[in-house]
Amino acid sequence: MSDYIRVEGHSHLVRDRNTGAIINTNTNEMRMARVRKANRIKERNEIQELKNELKEMKQMLKDMIEVNNGRHNN
Repeated sequence: MSDYIRVEGHSHLVRDRNTGAIINTNTNEMRMARVRKANRIKERNEIQELKNELKEMKQMLKDMIEVNNGRHNN
């Protein structure tokens, strides 16, 4: 007897008889899901890096303004 039962209405899904877990047997779909996840992580990292760079630039501008104002006040 097979360890898996087909999920009704989903030709690429099976249920493990022992654990009850649903398993996707479509390897192409699984690979594409991993690619999408990796792309989301990469995009989040890029956004965070841009935020950090913008924060640094803002601080540099504040520092430059303070230095400039200090020169004009003397």
